[in-house]
Amino acid sequence: MAHGSTGAQPDGAIYTSPSLWLASHPVYSTLLKLDDERWVQFAFKVRVRPNSYKVQRSTLSSSKHWDARIQMDPNMPHNESLEWLIPSSADVLVVGLMLRELGPSVDASVFGTLASRVSAHQVEGPEYSWTALLKGALQSGAYSIDNGDLRLGFNSVEWQLCNMRTKGDEYEPRQRIMSSSFDLGNPGITDCRISWGKTSAACYSICVSFTVMSEQPLWVVLSCGEYCRHILIAASSGYQAWAYSPKKEDVLDKLADSICVHLRFHRANISAQVLCLSVSDNKCFWNIDPAMLDHTYLSEFSRIRSEVASLTISGVELNVYMLMCPRGLISAYREWCEVRVIFCAGPLLATLTYELSLGHKRVKRTLVLQSAKQTTFTVWEKRSEFLNSGNTKISLEIVSLI
Repeated sequence: MAHGSTGAQPDGAIYTSPSLWLASHPVYSTLLKLDDERWVQFAFKVRVRPNSYKVQRSTLSSSKHWDARIQMDPNMPHNESLEWLIPSSADVLVVGLMLRELGPSVDASVFGTLASRVSAHQVEGPEYSWTALLKGALQSGAYSIDNGDLRLGFNSVEWQLCNMRTKGDEYEPRQRIMSSSFDLGNPGITDCRISWGKTSAACYSICVSFTVMSEQPLWVVLSCGEYCRHILIAASSGYQAWAYSPKKEDVLDKLADSICVHLRFHRANISAQVLCLSVSDNKCFWNIDPAMLDHTYLSEFSRIRSEVASLTISGVELNVYMLMCPRGLISAYREWCEVRVIFCAGPLLATLTYELSLGHKRVKRTLVLQSAKQTTFTVWEKRSEFLNSGNTKISLEIVSLI
């Protein structure tokens, strides 16, 4: 596929949209040349079987093909829920074919004045000419999306979102407001975005995604209101973190209908080897420095994340990483270490048996890996016993994969 297959299963999917504006974007509906300075594009009108499709946000909104701050369709308040993915062609019925001509010679009374202004004289071609005209017209008509204000600092950023009660009514669960992309050069952070969205009618989440180019491990500090989380991450690795906040109403009442997310990066004064996984066939080992577990920055919301390791078992490659919570997540378990093992499955559905060692504790588990999903297993150990065991190595062994 020329423009990817985001959200589709391994067998593919049919992409449809309730928005003709999205369906006729040149990324999806190519401009076919009829003559000099004259083009045509086509779109199918279809009927879709109810409940046969999966809904996702417009993937164009976070790409070079569209500005995430502009509504793609003036009939929609935002660019969420614009793509419908249908696994089976039996659930789609074509009921019409629509076409649009573009270029200086087209009939403006039929295809509109904007279509008659498309030209190939732009360096990037008529497709970019058309999308630039669309964006300009929508922007001048105030069809914009409030995705907050970013204030960039030396190694930090502040994201301010206002009118949150109104946004709470406009956005359904699993729909998100996404900030513009930004870079922080000093700590080596690129393609960073912050987003806000509802996980349910009463709760919301803040998500941060970025790529790390630093040669040193980094502390990431994420705060919103009274909520704060510290995450220690390995160097030179892509990373995604989710921070779940309390009930939406509680936070918004305190913050007077606005939220302010602070994100700060600073280098960690530890060896990069502490966060590295060593791999041997179907085993991986993660050495934890005991001093790091009592680090000044660690709080009950702190995380220490390993790099991603690739294990091969029965000819299948399996990606895995470990996430350690030195002080646990629940108040009753503050004296416990929590270790999560996250298995990242590819296009397979399999039963996995593995053994995990944490200090003196050794557990053996069997779980089902779901296709293209992450599966998590958690084990607990008292921090004092883990540190006094003389063995602060966490080991994972894949026993079988069926």
